[in-house]
Amino acid sequence: MPTFIPNPAYTAQTRTISPSLSKGLLYSIVFAVLIALSAQVAFPLPFTDVPVTLQVFAVMLAGGLLGSRWGTLSVVEYVVAGAAGAPVFAQGKSGFWVLMGPTGGYIVGFILAAAVVGALTERTRNKGMAAIALVLGLLLIYLCGALWRHYGLGLPWSAVFTTSILPFIAADALKALAAWVLIVSMPRVLGQR
Repeated sequence: MPTFIPNPAYTAQTRTISPSLSKGLLYSIVFAVLIALSAQVAFPLPFTDVPVTLQVFAVMLAGGLLGSRWGTLSVVEYVVAGAAGAPVFAQGKSGFWVLMGPTGGYIVGFILAAAVVGALTERTRNKGMAAIALVLGLLLIYLCGALWRHYGLGLPWSAVFTTSILPFIAADALKALAAWVLIVSMPRVLGQR
């Protein structure tokens, strides 16, 4: 009967997660929870089915403080949790069908926004670059939301502009400004700039 003799070099090795990986995963989960909580601060508007929430602030902050990889992962974790049934979307909604509804395009835009904000701010503390990153992130959220509402839900462009973009510009500019202040004044949570 053959016997198994373990390789001593293999048995002496221990498999551990690197500190930077475990720290990145931890912070991505923390920011996913922050995004979920920010979604619950929702103010419905009578003329649109898209509420005003604090998600834009949390998404921008995730990208700006965690960088593109971990910031994007935090938004993906949030989206996957919501699609799987956790009540993390705006106003406690959950399920895959929320992604097919009126706010689905914006939610996809959150992923792209975190990636762009993170990519443009992770190597510099330049205030101008951070501002550009936040404006681009916001434009991506609007673009994804508008495209989905026009092509996916069949709204005419005029209705898309008046119900999906225009009512949110002032509030989102304030959220982006608040995120900018924190991004340029705080050290990055993961790694150095």
